[in-house]
Amino acid sequence: MAQIFLLLLVPVFGVRDYQRIQAATQALEAIGLFISTNLVGALGTIALSIVYYDQRVRKEGFDLQFMMATLERATQVPTALPTVS
Repeated sequence: MAQIFLLLLVPVFGVRDYQRIQAATQALEAIGLFISTNLVGALGTIALSIVYYDQRVRKEGFDLQFMMATLERATQVPTALPTVS
């Protein structure tokens, strides 16, 4: 796709050296491939880590333990208030 775009610009800029156009096209493709591979790889790793963590928390029931602990703390009422002297 990039090569077609560059070939359409040939008449505009008057470039007659098609080897330079091909080299520029390959350079742009390599840069695009590098950027897209790094983005997809990084985001894929992050997503896989989040899915793993979520599955582990659900399997071990940590989320339920946390909810129960917060409920127990909320229902505990102090029996005697401290006196101020």
